Amino acid sequence: RATDQQGPATSCFLCALRDSAVKGLIFTMLKSYFTIAIRNLLRHQFYTFLNVIGLAIGVGCLIVAILYYDYHNQFNAGHIKEDRIYRVLSHLKDVEGTRYLTGTHPVAPHIKAAFPEVEAATRIINRQMWVDAGADAFHEYVAIVDTSYTHMFTLQMAQGDARTGLLQPNTCFIDESLAKRLFGSDDPIGKTISVNYKWVEGDYTVTGVMKNIADKTLQRLKFSFLTTTFSTPEHWKEPVWEHWPSDWFVTPLGTYILLREGTDPAHFQALLDAFSVKHKIPDARQQISYVLQPFSEIHLYTQRNFGIPQGEDIDRVDAILGIGVLVLFLACLNYINLVTAQSPLRSREVGLRKVSGALQGHLMCQFLGESTLVVTAAFAVAVGLASLMLPSVSDLLGVPLELN
Repeated sequence: RATDQQGPATSCFLCALRDSAVKGLIFTMLKSYFTIAIRNLLRHQFYTFLNVIGLAIGVGCLIVAILYYDYHNQFNAGHIKEDRIYRVLSHLKDVEGTRYLTGTHPVAPHIKAAFPEVEAATRIINRQMWVDAGADAFHEYVAIVDTSYTHMFTLQMAQGDARTGLLQPNTCFIDESLAKRLFGSDDPIGKTISVNYKWVEGDYTVTGVMKNIADKTLQRLKFSFLTTTFSTPEHWKEPVWEHWPSDWFVTPLGTYILLREGTDPAHFQALLDAFSVKHKIPDARQQISYVLQPFSEIHLYTQRNFGIPQGEDIDRVDAILGIGVLVLFLACLNYINLVTAQSPLRSREVGLRKVSGALQGHLMCQFLGESTLVVTAAFAVAVGLASLMLPSVSDLLGVPLELN
């Protein structure tokens, strides 16, 4: 009678009580499975040790392989317009045969003028030079570029404006590391730096400070000093920076272009082939044509596609990742075999549980719980193994791998 009088309130209370009881029962059951799983693993310590170590070795190898794969696939990342940037390679034919080279003639401004499909083009020369600010001199990588460089590539600036800081002659950007070595804690903006090299010798005013360029960057795009001024003497500037077409080849000079959005690279390559034919020098010792290479493929595909020993070979990177996957697969097979070998030892336990009313789902939960504990323990051990292996693997593969 009281229940009928209270109605919905009592009904809600009973539902809540029932739900609480169900949750308590599920928690008790899971706790029981966990306790039994721990006991079984401790009872068969030898098998547990083999399972954990076997899986840990497989997972550890895969972790290292993934870190290596990720390291090389992150090269040259961080440029907003990366998908539209292309490097121009030289396809050289001479008495020695046919080959590709990363260096070009100073063809960038001519490509920009000839094709409306090209939004920007830049030349790059990157060499080690002596720089100083009146005291100590440092042998640094100095890059000479066109003013369009900052329109194509993304520069991370600590001070100054990347788009306008190099528009005036004899101005420069330096990175934070060089700024600290030259000026200590003083503000470098407006200070003067001297460069001692035949191509860019002179004094430069600091108009910006770049954040240190990441190690995972193409060598030609790694520098601590950036300028757009190609200084005198003219007998160097003319053949190196200006004279085209020519059969006098300069390998340090690289060319990059930025295609306009919607431009088909294959169609533009056909236009570039016709451009190369049009500007061939008759009876020259060398015949040069130009080939586009996507910026994102420079590090991993240069060796495979063009035979140029630069960066890393994608086949090697894929092979190492494949080895990591294979080792883990073999570790999983080993785990399955060991668990299967233990099954006769567990038959009495399974029979008793079935007689006691355990359903198939309950048994599945128990055994999956044990497997989950083994895999969790193996993963924890694998992280430790990977951290121990990384220094040796880094030395062997020649890359600074970090577990982060």
